[in-house]
Amino acid sequence: MRGRNISWLPLIALLLVNVIVGIEASPAIARVYVSPSAIVDSTKGVGSTFTVNINVADVVNLYGWSIRLLFDKDLVRVTAITIPSPSFLRSAGPTQVLAKKYDNVAGYALVSEMLKIPYPPLGASGSGILATISFTVVGVGVTALDLTDTKLNTVIAGNNAPIEHLVEDGLFDNRLANLPPVAIFSVTPPIGVEGDIITFDASASHDDGWIASYFWDFGDGTNATSKVAQHAWGAGFAGVYTVALTATDNDGVAVSSQYTVAILSWMEGGNHPDLIRTLIWPELAVFKEADFGEHETLWAKVGNPTDKSYQVRVDFDISSKDEARKLGTISTPIETILPYEIKDMSADFFLGDKRWATTTGPYNWPYWVKKYWAIGRLSYLDEATGEWVLGIFPGANQFKVHPVTHDRAITYMSANYNLSNPGNVGDTVVIDVVIENQGQQIEHDVQLSIDVFKLGTIAFATSTLAIGETKTFTFDWDTTGVAPGNYVIIANLDLHPYEKDNIDNSLFIVVRLV
Repeated sequence: MRGRNISWLPLIALLLVNVIVGIEASPAIARVYVSPSAIVDSTKGVGSTFTVNINVADVVNLYGWSIRLLFDKDLVRVTAITIPSPSFLRSAGPTQVLAKKYDNVAGYALVSEMLKIPYPPLGASGSGILATISFTVVGVGVTALDLTDTKLNTVIAGNNAPIEHLVEDGLFDNRLANLPPVAIFSVTPPIGVEGDIITFDASASHDDGWIASYFWDFGDGTNATSKVAQHAWGAGFAGVYTVALTATDNDGVAVSSQYTVAILSWMEGGNHPDLIRTLIWPELAVFKEADFGEHETLWAKVGNPTDKSYQVRVDFDISSKDEARKLGTISTPIETILPYEIKDMSADFFLGDKRWATTTGPYNWPYWVKKYWAIGRLSYLDEATGEWVLGIFPGANQFKVHPVTHDRAITYMSANYNLSNPGNVGDTVVIDVVIENQGQQIEHDVQLSIDVFKLGTIAFATSTLAIGETKTFTFDWDTTGVAPGNYVIIANLDLHPYEKDNIDNSLFIVVRLV
């Protein structure tokens, strides 16, 4: 047995040698990096200069390269880009520079170089400087010198091929001291029901450098690491949770902030009806008057977690978001909600209601706002006291209204008599009037009146006009008992409250009677 064990030793030794040789022969991965990697110097104030090199290391058979360096244009500006002569790549043969430019408005520098065709048999190998970039300081702060879109190419069988490589960015920092980050986040909606998806948005967080990482602790043993995170607490997880955001800046300084979110489960154990969700939602987020009419619908979802029926209603407080003031309240009809029922309830939002009038917005329409707030609260009738009781669960949502043009017009008017063709007293004057809807909305209850100057109104009509519709109206004026003379007959079309072009809402003709 001992002899057999010894006989394996030469083979094991040979295998170990091969493994060691294989490890030593494995080439290092090429690197493209900024040198020096960090310039941290508070004495480099506005007007100071510095340079960095873009280096390559451990590259094999390099035939071409390209880099884009991003920087904060409010802190530093590029003044020059140079490629060393002889350059690292030129050691393998003649080269041509494909790009050597910078843009201090966009905040980047772009450099690219390649060996000229016909290619030499071998590219450049080893380590060296690819380019030198010179900067002038224009502000105080910290900026990454961010290498992006880096490319190293070789040639295999006459074809360009990428070279795998690592990238290492640089940094410039001339602050006197690092300020800690500010961790801020919004929560939408602010209250939830089991199963609701709640969005946590840390986009408002900021730092005098940059925030390198975000960490969310949702208080239930779960977490997330994105800037904007979504989370839901499922069935059985009703309760109050402290959600914590930790923002860590590029210097490793971490700051946390917290928000307490309530997750409700009243549908399983509540003792009265209420809004079932935090959201009061319109049927459509944007109301376009031309498409959907002047009457729109606001909706609320109501739930009854009890074993008895209730009389309920939902009141919507309507506010102008731009003006930050309450405009009025509209309510749903009173309805009966059955035990354990979930019911959709609606209220009519009439755009023509002058309560919604405001002059904010680009078109200065009386009811125009960029956004309205609809804040809904449910009330239920307590049969024991006969009083309406307000629920505890509010719901809020924004919606927009896009106004359209209202334009009613009289396009033509005539009579069977006129100045050159007079009628006799006692004749019937036949008056024709053509009206048209030249706006972008159906016109309801359009009133057309016919007046004779100094005699008053002799006729009127009411009609509805579709968009683009034209209608002709004929009126008879009995002139029995009228004195001979010239009479001005005026057709008047009533104005829509939001009509701006009112020049063509009146027209007149002159009739002579003898």
